[in-house]
Amino acid sequence: MEASTQVVASVDALVFDCDGVLWKGESPIPGAVQLINRLQERGKRVFFLTNNSTKSRQMYGEKLRGLGFEARPEQVFGTAPCAALYLKQEARLQGSVYLIGGAALRGELQAQGIACTGSGPGPELTSEPMHVWLAEPLDPAVGAVLVGFDEHFTYMKLCRATRYLRNPACIFLATNTDTLLPLEGGGIPGTGCLVKAVEAAANRTAHVIGKPSTFMFECMVKEHGVDLNRTIMVGDRLDTDILMGSNCGLRTILTLTGVSTLEEVQADHLGAKAGIGLRILWGALLLLVVAAVIGVSAVGILNLRGNNRQVVQITFHDVQGAIISQSAVVNEEEDLVTYHIMDRNHTTVVLFDSKNGFVCYQPGGSNICLVRKMLAVDQENIHTVITAQEQKFNQLLLLRNETQFSRKYLGILSRNKVDPLTLGQHIDSLCNQIPVYWLQESNRPGRQRLIYFCIDICFPNNVCVSVCFYYLPD
Repeated sequence: MEASTQVVASVDALVFDCDGVLWKGESPIPGAVQLINRLQERGKRVFFLTNNSTKSRQMYGEKLRGLGFEARPEQVFGTAPCAALYLKQEARLQGSVYLIGGAALRGELQAQGIACTGSGPGPELTSEPMHVWLAEPLDPAVGAVLVGFDEHFTYMKLCRATRYLRNPACIFLATNTDTLLPLEGGGIPGTGCLVKAVEAAANRTAHVIGKPSTFMFECMVKEHGVDLNRTIMVGDRLDTDILMGSNCGLRTILTLTGVSTLEEVQADHLGAKAGIGLRILWGALLLLVVAAVIGVSAVGILNLRGNNRQVVQITFHDVQGAIISQSAVVNEEEDLVTYHIMDRNHTTVVLFDSKNGFVCYQPGGSNICLVRKMLAVDQENIHTVITAQEQKFNQLLLLRNETQFSRKYLGILSRNKVDPLTLGQHIDSLCNQIPVYWLQESNRPGRQRLIYFCIDICFPNNVCVSVCFYYLPD
């Protein structure tokens, strides 16, 4: 009971996914209503983050109350209102939107003063030759294509969206990439299926608003001002809810009531990527005790990070002017700083291990680790992260005109495989059962060498380093 009391006491706010966590279809998951209401009775702040774009904030508030949850619309952050906010405030859209989506998404756009076309049934294919309807004029006012859940999705809509996206200045936005929408008795294809179709047809990648992107959480923080170190994310999907929580530097709870299963957790390397290592089973036992404290049945927990770790959130503008947010987890006891760097739907983990003298990169979307020895400049940079954490500067905004950008090239020695056990327990945990290779720094790769990928890492001292990797010849 003492451990569970400490966990509950360490939290001020809990952020819940909805579909598959609080309900399936129109039926609440057993114990969920009691859990949410009891938490709020105990003074905890509760918020709801959903990738579902079929409902507005007001509609979600009504659904929550209708199922017995004590909730208000302002506690809800969904991809529909947040997509509209992004277009209005971040993208500063000049023009209208071609919308693949439903009435709720259309209403949220209109609430922000954004005109849109395309929503609703049709257009359907006609008996006219293909070249006739493909030559129909496009609306010159359209400056963005937004893809959400659309039960009226057609081939004609796909063609029209693709034609708009041929203009590189046209913004390509998606509410989420969930491929399955959990319902009673199973599930149906989700928005991600439609997004993939448009991406393939247009040969472009959508900017995603929903989890695992941090944008919805950032909207919540801006509106309500929560402390990241005293907030927990609760969800049913490893690839969206839990990954977003890790990207934001939050403690995370995975329920086993929706999409992800315990078998997927055991087979997946996400635990290592998120920095939770072997705490998965420990967390599962802890929730049983936590549930006893709040008086409901347990559904499963997969990560409760120790309190000795603090998070520093760093926001900056890249060289193109886009707003980027990174989280750095500081573990002073272990002389460890772990960066989580989001790129599209993948998160690259960069681990600075001062105690053992190594820097380790685990690229998102690939099963390799890349390691080099830590330099004096690395020690200087991560010292600024530790100092920011000690001074309680947990959220930093780097000024664009003062940021110093530089580039580092690292060659991958693909024949020099390393045993992670020789690099210390933290790298061994991050790179468990995947190949580890040494890196070699160089001025720049030769013309015949292709860049594998690049990541930007920024530090509180207004220093940003673009690290580019390439394969050295055997």
